[in-house]
Amino acid sequence: EQEASRQLQEAQARFADRKNKQKEQVEALKVARQNKEQRAKINSNLVRLTGAFSAAEAYEKAETTIAASEKNLETLISAQELARNTELAARKELETAEKNLSEAQALHLASKLSDGEPCPVCGATDHPSPAIGTVEHLGLDQAFREAKTALEKADLTVRDAEQNVAGATSELDVHKKGLADLTKPKETAADIR
Repeated sequence: EQEASRQLQEAQARFADRKNKQKEQVEALKVARQNKEQRAKINSNLVRLTGAFSAAEAYEKAETTIAASEKNLETLISAQELARNTELAARKELETAEKNLSEAQALHLASKLSDGEPCPVCGATDHPSPAIGTVEHLGLDQAFREAKTALEKADLTVRDAEQNVAGATSELDVHKKGLADLTKPKETAADIR
């Protein structure tokens, strides 16, 4: 009977031990499942945040690109305005040089006119009001050619400036359309970090 009692106690101890081990395993399984759920939530949040961060960076980059394009366009418009002013001044300089040269040429031709002889310009033999004054044409032809060259150069500069402004305007429009195609993020990239 003592032997049976001892075996019963051992069996009860083994049973209690196994029951404790089973309880520990059930508890460990419960913790493992909770950890798995937490990992799934963390991974889901990580994917969401990574997407939001990428979207925020793309949006901010597009805004930065637009700001740079707008600044570039402003610079080009200023350059275009300067080129137009330079062209206007060159055009006035050419008009003045051409007027001075024409007057000098008219005086030179008038000095060669004789009554009854045909005019080398119009062929008339009567010269009722020839140009009068002194012929000081020294350098007028050179001034005219230099003014004409300056105007041609200024005109080319204006055309180049207009092309640059048109190109920058197109580029800005493309950047703005690209930004419009993006959804504005709720948070900035810095906030997401």
